[in-house]
Amino acid sequence: MFDRVISLLGMENFNTIKNTTILVVGLGGVGGYAVESLVRSGIHNIILIDYDKVDITNNNRQIIANSKNIGNLKTDEFKKRINLINPECNVLVENIFLDNDNINILDKYKIDYVIDACDTVNAKKLLIDYCFSKNINIISSMGTAKKMDPTRLKVMDIRRTSYDPLAKIIRKYVNEKKTNKKLMVVSSDEKAIDSKELPSMVFVPATAGILCANYIIRDIVKWFIFCYNYAGGNKMIILNKVETAEFYDILKNNPQLIEGMGLTEADIAAANYLFTIAPSILNSEVRDDADGAWVHVNSEYNEVVDMIIKQHPKAVKLILNLKNDNYTFTGGYGAQHAFNLINDYMNRNFDDRSRHIR
Repeated sequence: MFDRVISLLGMENFNTIKNTTILVVGLGGVGGYAVESLVRSGIHNIILIDYDKVDITNNNRQIIANSKNIGNLKTDEFKKRINLINPECNVLVENIFLDNDNINILDKYKIDYVIDACDTVNAKKLLIDYCFSKNINIISSMGTAKKMDPTRLKVMDIRRTSYDPLAKIIRKYVNEKKTNKKLMVVSSDEKAIDSKELPSMVFVPATAGILCANYIIRDIVKWFIFCYNYAGGNKMIILNKVETAEFYDILKNNPQLIEGMGLTEADIAAANYLFTIAPSILNSEVRDDADGAWVHVNSEYNEVVDMIIKQHPKAVKLILNLKNDNYTFTGGYGAQHAFNLINDYMNRNFDDRSRHIR
């Protein structure tokens, strides 16, 4: 059943996905579509936590809900659904409301990734603390109610969220912990409607769940997609498990790509150098204060970077164009992180020790 997944990712990557264990906490509008996406992507080991039962009010947005299973436990319904999709999938369930008294139940599992799709602040904080302490990769869904536009959802670090009341609470909590660890979230910058209730349709929560699952699958296989335009038309290269240096090797070894982008090998080398040294130059430690987020930099390297920028403007253009309509660059979080840092660096004014990146 996974022939098309294997054709896209390759057998080695599929086996890696197959042997990865995912915990999904919360099986509502977000968590349900996350589970569906993971199972149909080849995940064979999944742990589900939810205490709730299917309610008729779930029918408008939750993939598990229908007129025949009202009143049934969501965990039981998902186990049946998953077994119908892939009988070989190993599904473990916990019918609990996650809290301080039972969080340690997770210790009995070997968990590789966690999707936090629960809707209570305390449960989210518990999961964040647990994953940070155990070095487990977690992605957390922020608020999806009161919003209508799924295209405003993005995967980002919690510190970069805006117009999301739930994210504001979690951002404050993470900042107070004074940790360098990132918390990746799915959050929307769409302003919520003014309502005392929590109105919702399928579009935003479903998309948030798919984005959570997609983040994990791409992280497992270290997925790159590089798109470019040149005289011959639109082209796309898929770079799977490619390190930054290899990315530039591919450009260097394909002259038509360089020519199509109006670059020289010297420009590619300069861009490669910028990517390579970026994590050493820019410290990713972020703090929040009244003025917003700040990133501290090692000022002794500024002169070197400034020199490269001045001598190779086309290298800068290459990096910046990765964000415009001519180029897109997704996945490959190490290189993407370096790209984000350089992009911020070149578009902000620095003082000696810090810069504003809001």
